[in-house]
Amino acid sequence: MAKSEDLKSLEERVEALEEKLIDLLGTPDPVPSGTLFIFNRPGPGAPRYGLGSRMAGPDVLEAVRRANHCVGYQGNLARHGSGEDEAWGEIDRLKVLDPELLEKYRMLDPAFTGFALLTGLIQVAKYDGITFGANARAREAFAGQTIQSWLENEYAVGGTPGIAGE
Repeated sequence: MAKSEDLKSLEERVEALEEKLIDLLGTPDPVPSGTLFIFNRPGPGAPRYGLGSRMAGPDVLEAVRRANHCVGYQGNLARHGSGEDEAWGEIDRLKVLDPELLEKYRMLDPAFTGFALLTGLIQVAKYDGITFGANARAREAFAGQTIQSWLENEYAVGGTPGIAGE
């Protein structure tokens, strides 16, 4: 019986300490879980992952990893310099739910939006006015696409092997 009471006493003490710790430190901020949050800009000087090598098949995780480095599925450098900065700025604004910007991307899957911006499939919305609507039409053309569906289509059209050499 004494061990059971000791265990209960320890559990109560731990619970009291946890409450005090939360009072002192506050509750942690929740970790964002939206699909745009899979895109995180690498640090300065990080090597461009996948640069110069074509993906073997339509692998979303591989494509996202490359997109974080602005490298396309074919191994090309899709963005660099100010174009890369603009794409990351657009993604950051979308992550904080900028209402004006959200309206322009409303028809796109959020993960596809980040992928398309970083790989140059679409341009940032600030150029909509000078492109006579071409940017907006380009975004609309990708409505309903996901990274997976887009990759599968590209591999089917390009005649390259799919997953497991299909």
